[in-house]
Amino acid sequence: MAESSSPTVHAPVPQQHPERHQRDNVGLGVVFGILIGMVVFGAICFLFLYWLFGIFDASEKRSQPSITAVQQAPIQAPEPRLQGIQGFHPNTPPQDLAQMRKTNAQILSSYGPATEPGYARIPIDRAMDLMVEKGGLDAKH
Repeated sequence: MAESSSPTVHAPVPQQHPERHQRDNVGLGVVFGILIGMVVFGAICFLFLYWLFGIFDASEKRSQPSITAVQQAPIQAPEPRLQGIQGFHPNTPPQDLAQMRKTNAQILSSYGPATEPGYARIPIDRAMDLMVEKGGLDAKH
């Protein structure tokens, strides 16, 4: 193969920078100055927008007419109401739990009609005794 006989031409190297790269760095003062300027600009923008939206909010509130001039009683919230909050539900969750346990204990320990027609409810202790008498379960269980 024939090689090219033309010589490679290099650009002349100036005498000020013979190493062919920039020797100076950007000063830290410039970097910090730009950074501080950006933070100050961001803070000014934030404060301006906060002020502007406050004006918009006040303008909106002034433009809203009152619904009625007559004082209305507080509206009672529909069920289920929040527990333990005055004006919504008088009982706290522990009070509701105690009331539910009391009601369930009364149902489990008394005679009465069952939820299905034609059946009766008996106390749970009596039902367990009847199961043992009939041999439905061992007395050990």
